[in-house]
Amino acid sequence: MRPAYRQGDVVLKRIGASIDFVNLVRESDRLEVSGETGKVHVLEAPVYRHGSQLLVVLEKPATIEHPDHAPIVLPPGVYEVTRTRSEVRLFRSVPARD
Repeated sequence: MRPAYRQGDVVLKRIGASIDFVNLVRESDRLEVSGETGKVHVLEAPVYRHGSQLLVVLEKPATIEHPDHAPIVLPPGVYEVTRTRSEVRLFRSVPARD
């Protein structure tokens, strides 16, 4: 079983390296997931879309943070982002594709 990390409403499930990176669409350089309280989970890492999946690709360890939860250091890898009952917001800092 592949590891999964949960911080409040956010679940990051590590997936296999068999992702076709050619078909990934870069969405953002930062993942922000807001919960019911309005407080935000933040992960400074590239965010991609692969079909209906939202993925975070970590080339080095990165920390997801939230004011009400302990920080979680994620090891390098590819993670699918899911949530239990919140909204994912992406902040685009890469040029839009034509």
